Amino acid sequence: MQVDNKSYTQRRINKAYKLLNLNKKLNENIIAYKQSIKKSLPTLNIYSAYNNTILSLISPNNKTLFVCSEGVIKTKGMRKSSPFIIYDLGRKVGEKALELGLNKLNIQIKGIGKSRFPAIHGIKSTGIVIYSIKDLTPLPHNGCKLPNKKSK
Repeated sequence: MQVDNKSYTQRRINKAYKLLNLNKKLNENIIAYKQSIKKSLPTLNIYSAYNNTILSLISPNNKTLFVCSEGVIKTKGMRKSSPFIIYDLGRKVGEKALELGLNKLNIQIKGIGKSRFPAIHGIKSTGIVIYSIKDLTPLPHNGCKLPNKKSK
């Protein structure tokens, strides 16, 4: 019994394409579901500069629930931007979120300060579940054009 190789291979290829399309549709549904979960959760924005850090808790319908910065802890000068103070600030925001009934958060970080991650650790220590962490720090792709060199 002889099998026509061309039709056999074509059938195998068609079967593989059908399986790929099924997997693609399944992955699209999973991604859409995960994105709908992320959109329905409140977000915590962390803005971290060299001298200050601002944490703001925002509801799913973009209303500010709570804003907290380093000045709340009543420290000044060099101690203000220390990681330990930022950790306490994260704990304070986490406790406030638990008071409001929020135990799941998305986090968005912006800025280049050194106090980005202690704030996240402070929030985690209160028992809040973190679904996603996004870094929204603006980075130049190529920067500004350099000035021309002076001719001699």
